[in-house]
Amino acid sequence: SNSFCTLLRADVMPASGNNAALMAAVERVFSDDFLFHRDHRAWHAVVVEEDGTPLDVDAHQLATFSDVAANASLVPAAMVKEIADAVKTSAVVSVTVDGDAVTLRRKKALSLDADPDLRTLFVKPVHYDATEAQIEAFFAKWGAIERVERRQYLAGAAGAEKVKPSAFVTFKRQDDAMKCIAAKPSYGACETELGGMFVPQLTVMTKDAHERAQSALVQRSAALQVQQAIAGGGANANAAAEDPLGSHKVLKPRCTCKVSDLAKGASWQPIKAKLGNLVISFPELKKKIGIVHVEDGVGYVVCKTPEAAQTLLVAYGSASKKNEAFAEELRAAVPRLTLLEGDEEAAFIKRYPTLVTGQVQKKVQANQKRGRD
Repeated sequence: SNSFCTLLRADVMPASGNNAALMAAVERVFSDDFLFHRDHRAWHAVVVEEDGTPLDVDAHQLATFSDVAANASLVPAAMVKEIADAVKTSAVVSVTVDGDAVTLRRKKALSLDADPDLRTLFVKPVHYDATEAQIEAFFAKWGAIERVERRQYLAGAAGAEKVKPSAFVTFKRQDDAMKCIAAKPSYGACETELGGMFVPQLTVMTKDAHERAQSALVQRSAALQVQQAIAGGGANANAAAEDPLGSHKVLKPRCTCKVSDLAKGASWQPIKAKLGNLVISFPELKKKIGIVHVEDGVGYVVCKTPEAAQTLLVAYGSASKKNEAFAEELRAAVPRLTLLEGDEEAAFIKRYPTLVTGQVQKKVQANQKRGRD
């Protein structure tokens, strides 16, 4: 896994005294691949400027961002000192020790051209029986291949074995990836095992283009549901007509943060209030935080974009540096803030439309009690 949780939490850190393993773990989270990973944008903003210029990083932030939560106890002070000793000979990270303060910094600027997403192509379809080695052999005609990630999705009812296979092909050079797209490759064009397999027309595009297309597909699907609601008439038609795109009910992935370790009976109001105060120091978050919802002792903070969610995590993690008194108040209202992921995120996205509808109804009822329209 690429998550910090498996790398730098105190209970899974390399054994005390194992400097080689400890240096390897630290170097990994400062590496190009780790920083360019889409799940690590918050950490990317801590380690380098937008242009790739290295920044000074407090070693305690290795704990702060291991769960993207300001909990320095994840890496004890003694471990921070061990980190300082371990990376003294690192070719990736430099270290500065000033009393109890330990500062880490990448030795080289991060080249934006090194972003693997710029060298990665989305390819479909891939034959059911094709191996990653066969896929690599086919695309090697256009340049050296760094890696192939074969993707398979189960479609239809639970347990169904209908598979829609595709692949991400990462070239070592961006120019070769662009050359491949320009060539409009066909499986029959190369004398390889994959070329001999019968499949429909081949589609090749950049990974970024594929992800944007998928996002547009979600929006079109939501618009279609709204059109169907309008055609069906009734109350649903009125609601759909007021919001023709249904955008307020479509929650994109990676836009929701989870608040955990809440006290029993906690409410959403103090969470939203303190996060609102946090926004003052981060203008880019202005009007980017939507609803805040609490249920079963867990809070959910919905942001309007994935970038806003990542910025919120950065702001939360760095709050203690700006104002310790405010940081304590923030931790009291928001003890732990992480990105909602996996099955939890899928379940929340599924029930999000119902949640939004319920909140709108509550607001209407509250306004009616106050004599408002």
